[in-house]
Amino acid sequence: ALIGLNVQHDANHGAMFKDGRKNALWGLAQSWIGGSQLMWLQEHVVLHHMHTGDVEFDPDAQLAPVMRGHAGAPWLPWMRFQQFYFLLVELGYGVIPMFMSFFEVLCWRHKFERKFALSRLAWRWGLQSVALHLLFYARMVAAPVAAGLRAAAADPGAAAGACVAAELAKVAVTVGVAGGYLAFFFFLSHNFDGVHFVAGAGESGDQRYPERSGFLHQQASSSSNVAGEKLCALNGGLNYQIEHHLFPRVAHSHYPHIAPVVRAFCERHGAPYVHFDSVGANLASVFAYLAKF
Repeated sequence: ALIGLNVQHDANHGAMFKDGRKNALWGLAQSWIGGSQLMWLQEHVVLHHMHTGDVEFDPDAQLAPVMRGHAGAPWLPWMRFQQFYFLLVELGYGVIPMFMSFFEVLCWRHKFERKFALSRLAWRWGLQSVALHLLFYARMVAAPVAAGLRAAAADPGAAAGACVAAELAKVAVTVGVAGGYLAFFFFLSHNFDGVHFVAGAGESGDQRYPERSGFLHQQASSSSNVAGEKLCALNGGLNYQIEHHLFPRVAHSHYPHIAPVVRAFCERHGAPYVHFDSVGANLASVFAYLAKF
């Protein structure tokens, strides 16, 4: 989780080094922890950052059929209780980068949707992504299975299935903890009470948004901050989400220092600047927001 937040996130935003090649190299840390560097760039940098808060083109705004994140999303009966189960759902987030993204690359579409198709120019990155995903599966799936079979062979009284299941359970715990930690801070910052969503992106991605939804206003009104510098060191600056969305190519270690200037600028220009003093306060706001749907 810390590699995902503190290393690959900065590197794939081009914020870790001035040298783009070094950023690309360290961005492969996303593939080391089981994700796809290519699909992360498509989903996060291209779609989420360009269309933040857009109900059609921001992947983070599309929670159905599991949850409902805004009034324009489809409603299903279990969503009545989403404020109670969303933390459990976050534990399953690790499945998305570690498994779903592999098949998304094979289909060449994020979420398997045509409007989220990748450029054909990225085909070399696609080959690299598939190869590194297979290496990850060898390391995190095949190797534990082999270890379980060896343990069963060494102990005549042990059942092979039980030994393999024990090893895979360790992998599942790793995936759950890592995925839950990653999803927790992503979710807090874009699903608080008062978050602003817009509709206006066409099928081709062209944007025609209403007034007061320019870059500054939309990035600030769809994001929130929580806590301060200490948390910044633990979650790659995701707690300074407003600063990150306005300056994604600035390394996260600078966010606590530029935050006062950004806040003053937002207030001067009439853009929202939501800051929660604690994770608990932010969590309560998320709970209240989800309860509305």
